Amino acid sequence: MTVLVCITRLQPPHKVVRTLEADHLQRIIMKFQLRNTAADSLMAAHQTFVRLTNQKTRREIIFVAEVDSSNTYTFDLDVGSREKEFGYLSGQYTMELIVGDAVIQNPLSWIFADVNLKFSDTLQSAPDRLDGYKAKPEIKHTFRVADKRPSTFISNVFTVMVLLPLLLLLVMWMKIGVNVSNFPLSLSAIGFHVGVAGKTHIFHSQQLMF
Repeated sequence: MTVLVCITRLQPPHKVVRTLEADHLQRIIMKFQLRNTAADSLMAAHQTFVRLTNQKTRREIIFVAEVDSSNTYTFDLDVGSREKEFGYLSGQYTMELIVGDAVIQNPLSWIFADVNLKFSDTLQSAPDRLDGYKAKPEIKHTFRVADKRPSTFISNVFTVMVLLPLLLLLVMWMKIGVNVSNFPLSLSAIGFHVGVAGKTHIFHSQQLMF
């Protein structure tokens, strides 16, 4: 693996004149320091990023610059291992340094270089980042198919078989001379038997207890 080196020293707002070149076998390493001009000393900021923007698609990839004990920041980009984050999309990218902190009155946004990145040939087409917002296929819910009902003839035969014991009971009562004259004719008694009969009818006709 080779390292892409730019030996030019830069200060904002200057920019590297030539376009840098890097493929999937190379690394881009950048080191920089932040200086407090009032105290004339090095400082560390809470937010320090390097943003790479594809000049054609305007897709942005942001990396965090790491700081060491000497307040020196390092941006180390292994192009090959990071190509998935770029969507395997080769092309020219703008490199921008972004620095922000509560004590920094004017946050820094500095475009310092252009780099032409060449990723491996395995995947050259970048996935559309708007795919997640496109219309998805319609979800069609299929309800459970109702069970096949028996024919009318079978239903009538079953009804007759259910009522046959009741008819047999009435015939037997008539033969033995059951006295039903003492059957109470109060509203509660009649309502009870009508309710039982109605509930039984609904259960057998609708197959539903309630």
